[in-house]
Amino acid sequence: VDSEDQITGYDKEQAAELMTNAYNEALANGDIKDTDKVELEFLVYASDDSYVKIVNFIQEAFQAAAVGTPLEGKITVKMTADADYYDHAQQGQFEMIISTWGGSSMDPFGIMECYAVEGKFFEYGFKPEKVDLTIDINGESITKNFYEWYDALYNGEYAVADVDTRVTILAAMEQCLLDQNCTTPLYY
Repeated sequence: VDSEDQITGYDKEQAAELMTNAYNEALANGDIKDTDKVELEFLVYASDDSYVKIVNFIQEAFQAAAVGTPLEGKITVKMTADADYYDHAQQGQFEMIISTWGGSSMDPFGIMECYAVEGKFFEYGFKPEKVDLTIDINGESITKNFYEWYDALYNGEYAVADVDTRVTILAAMEQCLLDQNCTTPLYY
């Protein structure tokens, strides 16, 4: 890219295709009508300038990707500042959030705590003890539930493993979360 402002991970053409496919599927299933509009509530801590910029960027990205699709002019991102942000997020009372966990740059493997440890995670509806995950470690397929993988990675047999093995586990856990489709990740 020519400048850091262009580093967004945003692919307008693919977004338009995926949104159109999802829209057509929802329409065919009777989940929506062709006159329906989509309003996504974006839960934030406070309505400060940084959140306003983020929400505006996302709104503009949706609008641009929807041009020429059945969703053109039908998507609105509504920012809601919430004093009870953490409680409401953990109860799944939102469509979109941005949340960060400090210290991850110093301990990238520890970030899985916020997805695996009951009472700390925001993945509403995700049950880490009930989601099995099979990971290939040095040619051996090993199955554990999501929480057990976190515990093995952070406290157990893989806590001091070589970095390639630990990254393999971390990447598989991240993919598992994405496959569950609990929330839409915007940045990490």
